[in-house]
Order: sequence, then C-alpha cells, then structure tokens
Amino acid sequence: MKKPYLLIAGHRYYPSADTGDWKGCYSTAEEAKEQIEYIDHPQFFTSGKMKGQLKGNNITYKIGDDVFDWYEIVDLREWAE
Repeated sequence: MKKPYLLIAGHRYYPSADTGDWKGCYSTAEEAKEQIEYIDHPQFFTSGKMKGQLKGNNITYKIGDDVFDWYEIVDLREWAE
C-alpha cells in the first residue's frame, strides 16, 4: 500500500455516514499531519466577577480551505488485515 494513512476530518464532533469526511491519503502520518493548521480561539468570561479573564481555548483545524472541529489519521493497514 503506497499511501496507507487516511486523514479524516469533520464538523460537530460526529463522522458523516459516507466518505465525505475523507480528506486524503498520505505516505506517512507526519505527511498527513502537515496538512493540518491548528487555530486557537481563546474564550473569555463576558460577565460577572471574572469578566475579561481567560475561560478556556477552543481549537479548530484548518485543512485546505475548510475548518473542522475534529480530525483523525487512520492507518489503513490495520483495517486491511
């Protein structure tokens, strides 16, 4: 198998029922991971005594021109056995 690492990504934390989440196959897991840009969205308290303080971070993943909530890199050789 020339490109055994499948990159999948989607929205709302649930995979789709078909192959719409499949983004591409790559020779190495590192090559697949290079396709992903991490986007950090800091979240702040907007009211109350902690107003303006950092509440937490929300991370999304940009692959190509699209932004996703989650991604996974699957080694297809595990499925082919």
